[in-house]
Amino acid sequence: MSKRSIINSERLSQLKKRGAIYEISCAINGCPCGRPQTGCGRGFFSLFIQAIYGIKFAGRLKMPYYVNFGNSSYPYSDPENMGGSNFWDYYFEQPLSDYNGETKMVSNQFNEVYPLRIWSHGFLSGIHHDVIKKLKYKPSVKNILDNAKKRFEEYDVLGVHIRGTDHPGEIPPVGLDKYLAEIDKKIEKVDKLFLATDEQYVVDLFSDKYGDKLITNEVVRSEDSEAIHADSRISDRYQLGLDALLDCYSLSLCTSAILTHSNLSYAALFFNPKLKYKLMERWQPRVKRFKTLTLYYLDKWGIRKW
Repeated sequence: MSKRSIINSERLSQLKKRGAIYEISCAINGCPCGRPQTGCGRGFFSLFIQAIYGIKFAGRLKMPYYVNFGNSSYPYSDPENMGGSNFWDYYFEQPLSDYNGETKMVSNQFNEVYPLRIWSHGFLSGIHHDVIKKLKYKPSVKNILDNAKKRFEEYDVLGVHIRGTDHPGEIPPVGLDKYLAEIDKKIEKVDKLFLATDEQYVVDLFSDKYGDKLITNEVVRSEDSEAIHADSRISDRYQLGLDALLDCYSLSLCTSAILTHSNLSYAALFFNPKLKYKLMERWQPRVKRFKTLTLYYLDKWGIRKW
């Protein structure tokens, strides 16, 4: 983890140039994808968190910003159906829509926006206040999210996020039996159980076990171990991103939640940093989480030496 709070003088001079606009994108030097020609295979919330951190970074420097997820091919790029290649524009309004000859795009550096998960209430509250509350959605997307809010507001809902498909290869998984045991401790005290998952068999299992208490969104899910965003058979890439956004936002509307070590679970706390949650984790991700938190606070306090 680099010392992202420190900006060297050369970089600062680039960012402070007259007319500079902070461009947030992947497929750049230093990111896992490397360069635009190769495309970017990251999931929706890995990219969403990068964008949110980039907007936060630009705000810190009082710079205008532009989210450019149209500089390469992404899993959510749908130019034929959406009339443009920048998938961020499918869901969100940009604060700047046109530029004159005096403007200059300054591309983000990956250490400035790397999507670290910092499980700190203070940090999450700051993200919510400084960025999330100011996001403007496309009218059609806002309508869908508003309807989700109406659906949840009359109930005491326990939310649970179970991330499957390719995720166990990234983070040691917690067994499904552990989730069920945790749910069973709480299920009689709530009105509804909301499930966000990318695996259809988990929905089927929960439907059999919890019946009418279960709430799910009608989204595309995997029938095998392949990550949904990597499935080239799905032609509607816009809907794929909308499904992810809706599940995350719905999770944030719950009264309490059982979360996993994933970007979707983490991003739900951007939308609602007051959400009461239990994080399901094994010792390896727990150690990594505490290490990241330690480095974050050392950076914040200006006392980190490495």
